[in-house]
Amino acid sequence: MLLVLNWNAMAVFYFFAAIVIWLGLLSLRGGLSFAAYVRSETARLLPDFTPFVSLIAPCRGPENGLRENIEALFQQDYPAYEIILVTDRAEDASLTMIAEIRKEERVSSRIVIAGDANGSGQKVHNLSVAVAQVDPRSEAFVFVDTDARPQANWLGSLVAPLADERVGAASGYRWFAHWR
Repeated sequence: MLLVLNWNAMAVFYFFAAIVIWLGLLSLRGGLSFAAYVRSETARLLPDFTPFVSLIAPCRGPENGLRENIEALFQQDYPAYEIILVTDRAEDASLTMIAEIRKEERVSSRIVIAGDANGSGQKVHNLSVAVAQVDPRSEAFVFVDTDARPQANWLGSLVAPLADERVGAASGYRWFAHWR
């Protein structure tokens, strides 16, 4: 009797193990398919679409890698853009470093002090104040956090899908990855 119970338990174990293996293979196939899709999309030539862009980056405090992240925004391989760095208070500790970086760079930029939020979250308030102060030539708004360090082709890659009039917005992964 004990041998029969163990055989039944083993049969149940193998049944569920087979299901788990099957699901794992389906997941692997999906991952490989997605990787092929990403490779094909990143290999495509981007349309020659480079409207003037307002890049808005909310700032708060001196986080790790802030200098390198801000410098990466100024070093985009994109012909016409401005950078608006926005914070809620003039005493923000990140502003000294940002002012130093701005002196060294050739991209048009400015710092916007949004003040305290009223009726919304502080970050939403900061972004809405910055949007109200973009260059009138701006055809696209790009929002990026200062804990991101985009590659030089990031801005062009992000804006390129907007060449299609049916596309109203473009987004990217939270973590930037280099696929080639």
